[in-house]
Amino acid sequence: MSAIFEAQRNVEAHQKYATSTSSAGGAAVVTLSGVTDVVHILNHVWFSYSDTPASGGITITIDGETFLDHDITQSGPGPLPLNRMNDGTTGSEVVITLKAGGGAVVGKLSVQYF
Repeated sequence: MSAIFEAQRNVEAHQKYATSTSSAGGAAVVTLSGVTDVVHILNHVWFSYSDTPASGGITITIDGETFLDHDITQSGPGPLPLNRMNDGTTGSEVVITLKAGGGAVVGKLSVQYF
């Protein structure tokens, strides 16, 4: 087995998932708390709204700095491949927010990370 394949398999074996479902009209938030000597690596985000959002969007912040901020204008589902996004800093807090859809719209957010 090649060293590259072995490294890939080891990373995938350690993948984790976090999910959040909003209340009606609220935001769905996943927070990956900062841990000493750990770099959170985001691989994929899935999101949806139960109906067309009035003001939907998604943001990703790392230690308070915005790395991604996109509008969402349809109910979904929507995939957002991040291809192992990280800032290379250990101990960083990562917050992924599916913005409030407004009215009775419920948002769902799932995050795959290492």
